[in-house]
Formats: sequence, C-alpha cells, structure tokens
Amino acid sequence: MTVGENHSSTGDLIPSSSLAPIPPIPVEENNDKIVEATKQSRMSLEEIDTAIDVGKLKKENQNEKSSTNTTEFTDPHEPNPKFPFGLINKIGIDWIWQCLAIFFAIGAGLGGPCFYLVFQELVDTVIPAAGELPPTDSELQSAINGIALKMVYIALGLGLAEGLKEAFLTIARHRFQAKLKGSFFEALCNQEMGYFDIKKTGNLLSHLSEDVAIVEEAWTSNLAKTFQFMSQFVVGVILSFRASWFQSLMMMCIIPFFSLVAVSGVFVAWSSKLTSNSAARALSTATEVVTGMKTVRSMSGEEKEAKRFNKSLSKVVLASLFKSLATGSAMFFGHLIIWCGVAFSFFIGGILITDGIGGHKITIGTMFQTFGVSLFAVIGLAQTAAEGAQLLKSLASANQLLKVVEREPQITPRGGTRIPPEELKGRIVFENVSFAYPSRPDVVVLENFSLTIEPGQSVALVGESGSGKSTITNLLEKFYLPLTGRITVDGYNLYDIDPKWWRRTIGIVTQEPVLFGMSIEDNIKYASLHGLITDPNISHEEVEESAKKANAHDFIMDLRDKYETLVGERGVGLSGGQKQRVAIARVCLTDPTILLLDEATSALDNESESLVQDALNKLMKGRTTVSIAHRLSTIVDSDKIVVMSKGKIVEMGNHQELLQLGGYYRVLAEKQTMGRSGSSAESLDMIGEVDDE
Repeated sequence: MTVGENHSSTGDLIPSSSLAPIPPIPVEENNDKIVEATKQSRMSLEEIDTAIDVGKLKKENQNEKSSTNTTEFTDPHEPNPKFPFGLINKIGIDWIWQCLAIFFAIGAGLGGPCFYLVFQELVDTVIPAAGELPPTDSELQSAINGIALKMVYIALGLGLAEGLKEAFLTIARHRFQAKLKGSFFEALCNQEMGYFDIKKTGNLLSHLSEDVAIVEEAWTSNLAKTFQFMSQFVVGVILSFRASWFQSLMMMCIIPFFSLVAVSGVFVAWSSKLTSNSAARALSTATEVVTGMKTVRSMSGEEKEAKRFNKSLSKVVLASLFKSLATGSAMFFGHLIIWCGVAFSFFIGGILITDGIGGHKITIGTMFQTFGVSLFAVIGLAQTAAEGAQLLKSLASANQLLKVVEREPQITPRGGTRIPPEELKGRIVFENVSFAYPSRPDVVVLENFSLTIEPGQSVALVGESGSGKSTITNLLEKFYLPLTGRITVDGYNLYDIDPKWWRRTIGIVTQEPVLFGMSIEDNIKYASLHGLITDPNISHEEVEESAKKANAHDFIMDLRDKYETLVGERGVGLSGGQKQRVAIARVCLTDPTILLLDEATSALDNESESLVQDALNKLMKGRTTVSIAHRLSTIVDSDKIVVMSKGKIVEMGNHQELLQLGGYYRVLAEKQTMGRSGSSAESLDMIGEVDDE
C-alpha cells in the first residue's frame, strides 16, 4: 500500500496531491538556512525508524534519571562560608530558653562535688582522727541524721536542676530544629532548577535530616552540657585543692594522659564522617533504583541492583568497623586512665593519712573528699572536651547548611524589577538565545535560537530528542537562565519580570502531571494559591466550572467522595487521563494568557487522548500557546510548526507548507500516516543522542 492509498483510510495528515515533489516554499524566518538544512538532512524511513527506537529508549532512561539526581557536579555559585557560627546568628537560637537551660546545667554540675563535702563529714564522724574519742551512739545517730538531711537537700537541688535543664533544653532544641529545618528547606525551595540538576538528591536529604540533627544537638544539648561539665571541673578543682592540695596535685597528673583519648577522638570523628558519606552513597543508590524501578523490572535487574546496593552497604559496614574500633579505643583509654588515677589517689591518700608528706597530713574523710571531687573535676574536664569536640564537629555540618541557606538563587522565586500591565497580550520573542544545562555545561542545547510568537498564536515544536524542545518551555517557565541572548514578553525582558506574577500568567500542562496527596478540589485550587495554603476567594462553583471545561466533572462526580476524593501521593488513585484532566482544570482556574503544553497527550490511550485533546482545544482558544508535539494529529491545526534539530530551527511553517517543503516534517508525517494502518500514531522523536527533556 502506498502512502497515498493509506491516506484515504487514515485521515488527512498527507493529502495525496502533496506526495509529488514540490519546490520548497518560503517560511517566515531564516529561510535560506532552513532550506539548506533540509536538503542536507533527508533520510529514509528505515533510518528514521531506527533512530526513533533508539531515541525512545534514551528518552525513557533520561526521564527516569531526571526524577532524582544521583551524580553531583560542581556548583560555581556555591558560597564559601568562612565562619560557620554565622548559621547560629542567621537562624537564631531561642536564647531565653537556652540560657535558662545553661543556668540549670551549671547548677547540676555543682551537685556531685557538693555531695562529697557532706560525704567527708560523714566519714570523719564515723571514723574519728587519731587521738580523738569516738562519738557516742546518740551523737553518732544525730550527726548521721543531719548529714542524711543535707544529702536529701543536695539530691533535691540536683534533681530539680537536672529536670529543669532537660525541660528547657527540650523546648530550645525543638524550636531551634524547627527554625533550622524551616530556613534550610525555604532556601532549598528558592533555588533555581539548575541547582537541583547538579546536586545529589540523597545529599540534600541528608543535609535536611542528619546535618540539621547534628547542629541542633550540638548548639542546644552539647552547649548546655559543656557549661555543666565546665562548672563541675572548676568547682571540683577548687574544693579538692582546698581539702588537700598535694593529693589534688597528684590526681591532676593523670590529665595529660587524656591526650590518648583525644587522639582516639580524632579517629572517631574521621570514621564517623566516613560512615556518614558511605551511608549517603548507599541512600543515593537506593533512591536511583526505586525511582527507576520500571526500567529495573523491565530489564530483570532486581538481583543486580540488590547486589549493587549490598555492595554500598558493605562499605557502610566497613566504615562502621573503623568507627567501632576508634570508639572502643577511646573508651578503653578513658576508663584505664580514670581507674588508674583512682588507685593512685588512694595510694597517695594512704601515705598522707599515716605518715604525711612534708608535714601535710589528712583525715580519712578528707582523703575521700579530695578523691571524689578530684575525680569529678577530671571527669568534668574530659566531658567538657568531649562536648566541645561535638561543637567543633558540628561546624562541618553547619558549613554544609550555610552553603544552601546563604546561596543566592540565580533566578529568585519572587521579586523583580518590573511587573507588566495586567492585560498581557502574550507576544514572545527569543533573540539569539544560547543555552546549556548546568549538569552538562559543554553541551549547547540551544544555539543562537530566534523565534517570534505572536499574541494568540499557537506554535508547535517538533524534532528529535535533544533538539531543544523542552528547553524552550523550561526557559519560558524561568527555570533556567540563558547563556546569551534574551527572551521578551510584550517587550519586557522575561528575567526582569516578577516570577510570581509571571507564573500567574502562564498555564502549564505536562506529560506527567503532578498531583499532591490532597483532595481533587484542593489540587485544582493549587495553581491559584500563589504561596498561600488556602485561598478563600476561590469558590467551589469556580472549581466545578474549571473541571467542566477540562472534561473532568463527570468522572469526578462518579467518585464516592466527588471533589473531596483524596487522590493519594502523586495522584495514584486516578488514571493517567483523569490526572491529566485534573491538571487541565487547574490551569483553567487561573485563566492564563500564555499556555505551555509539554507532550500533554503522549502517555494516554486513544479514548483518554480524545477527552484531553478536546479539553486542551477549548483551553487554547484565544491564548498564546506553545506546545511540544508528540503526535501529528495534535498539531496539524497549529498556526506555526517549528521543526528543530540540534538546538536550531530547520523548518518552520504550517502543516501544509511543511509537507510541501519535503524535509523532516514530511518524513515524519509519512511515517505516522503509514503506521496508522496497524496502530496509533507513533512518537515524533527522530534522531538524537541526548534527550533534553
């Protein structure tokens, strides 16, 4: 069957009269270059077939990879914070609660040393010094009762201080964590899309969970405990030297040996970082596999991916082994030094009790007091160093958070030097625009691209994968900045226009619409929120009218909860066609001047496509429309069809003009017309090595 014969039964994509060779006709822009490119690019249908199949596979893989970035690139705009403490100033701790926690932490640090003051009195009462008469039973009982009462007072004070410290710390910690997470997440949401192209998804999530937890714990709990153990050390030193300066001096001789613990602490910090990095890489691997599960399943790659993930986990286990050895070494040296110090203290104390040294003799109670408060002092010093180490360790995490919090987005989500008049006409002009994605700076996707779209005009973009079709809509959505050239809307530079205002002016329908885990009505209202959680100005009647325009009202009313039906995460409770119509209803509600359609019907069956296309046709009336075409049947009525290749325009005109030109577009039309004899329309993607979509 010839193409002309097939046409009679499949529609009017290619009139039979157009099959004869017809000289190229002039098109609106760059005619000489376009015609020349067309002459150099004629291909056989077999070559197109092969290229399309390859393009489809690459497109599928690229779409799955785009959902989560697992390869991190250098960010040229990343700040280099020189003073990580600035995060504390920038975010702000609730110092009232924190200072109250520190005050009672200092009080809790006094409890242990003070207990040994009373303990000395108890020992000296029970065991009198040499030459003194032992107390009578009644005197002993009375003295012990008084000492026990003092211990109760100390216990009450210590318990009250510890309880209030923890209560205020809990308040300060959760408030600081909320501020920290909120500021980090807000800064993250404000970054331009290019930032997410070059950052690992797993690392960003790790910053939000692990680094925030480290900083919050360090600058609330660890900070308070640092003051607590510091007060314990200072008071312990004062009381021990007051009781027996010689025994105290001997006890302090063990302090230099804690350098062994410090050395072990360095290895603990190193192994902790190694473990954290290994865990983050394992998380990135898992994220990549889960988001690309369709491809994994289709390739029977479950076992391979499980082995790859287990290999990542084995590195985490190995890093954890180093961490456990370092931690064990620190614990070993710490306990060895402390208990050897205890033995040495008792040895020196025994000499001072029996013989004295240089005329300095002490009682048994004084020996126990000096030993006890000295031990508290040494432990306090060691714990102060440990808590201080946590504070220093948190600086690395604070630095990571500051790199996001202090980063200035290249395209701000709000603000701008100009807001055009409310009555936007919708004239779009690309002037010599060149562009490369941040993740592929060496691959120029658009090169000196120029195109004019008149108000109310419908323009379709077709071409091979990687030709720059989706890049054009990405630039119009202000997701990226062009390398050179400019884009104007009604004469205004697009990047001078307030983004929030601009996004109220455009409507976007993509191939895979994103719905949130809320009701259908709230999903439809979402486009009109403009930063609000709810918009009281949007009535149910307006939502319903938008749904009717989108051919969504009937199926919504068939649902059990109608407009209050929860669609589930990413809209899993609805079919593809239903999700698409809800997305169109969302656009209808905003009544945009400019409409961007990114292969809005490519993933639908024939029945769903018909309903969605009918809704889109209603929506497109009177609006400037830029659509990425997947099937020729959706673009034959477009005012202008732009055929692209390698970031440049190779053909441009309406459907009939391009058929007569006899280039890329004609080949595609012939292929789709012939393919209809056995199946639905095929993809328009032709030849390409890298899909920009």
